[in-house]
Amino acid sequence: MAMRDRYDSGARLYARFWAPVLHRSAEAVLDHVVALDADPPDRLLDLGTGTGVLARAAARRFPAARIVAADFSRGMLAVARALTEEELPIADGRLSWVEADAAHLPLGDGAVDLVVSSFVLQLVPDRAAVYREVTRVLRPGGRFAFVTWQVDKTPFEPSETFEDVLEELDVPVDEGPEEKVAGDFTSPRAAANSLRRSGFRAVRAEAATLEYTFDPDSYYEYKLRYDDRGLVDGLRASLRRRLESRFREKLAALLPDDFVLRASIVYATARRPA
Repeated sequence: MAMRDRYDSGARLYARFWAPVLHRSAEAVLDHVVALDADPPDRLLDLGTGTGVLARAAARRFPAARIVAADFSRGMLAVARALTEEELPIADGRLSWVEADAAHLPLGDGAVDLVVSSFVLQLVPDRAAVYREVTRVLRPGGRFAFVTWQVDKTPFEPSETFEDVLEELDVPVDEGPEEKVAGDFTSPRAAANSLRRSGFRAVRAEAATLEYTFDPDSYYEYKLRYDDRGLVDGLRASLRRRLESRFREKLAALLPDDFVLRASIVYATARRPA
């Protein structure tokens, strides 16, 4: 299944299981924006808005700003719009939702003062093309701020436990075709240099840690109902029951601290040249 189709079909599950993991780190992008320049933006673009976490945070943080929330997934935008109507109806008139690819935005040159993005730039096929488009839609001197993943090979015990169960039960795993994506940054320096190569100025990048605490039940639900739903749903009933039972059993044997996800991330800020 292509990436767009996965996000379209899984948008509600994303909002339930994955968005809460990213929530705090995504909202913190706005702290980095203010650190770069305390002046509130008039016009803001949330690039790859997903379920709208960062767009809603920006609407709260900058109550006078007009916000464009863009995503290539129609399903994610539908969930984002519904959540905004539920959580922040007063801001809905300042938000516009746009279905668009990150490298081909239906905005004019210099249309926004600020572009923000959370956990998107690792997924695009051509990061330099996205940078060029961000430069185009930013006004001269406009700000760009994002958070994305940093390469991190630290094992997460509950995830390792699931892999152990797959191996133990000899569960067939189809990885599917490899998708062309930019991938995670190897370091903050790599993130900063990628921005400088694309012509941005006043570049800053720093490492941080995303931290989120699961428990045996919440991780079980996350893994089987969202993260590996396609694999689990495709198993014959008897094997699925064995997997579910064994996974619960092994999760119950882990320590509470094993369920604290600590993942390396990178925050970066920059300006379009004036």
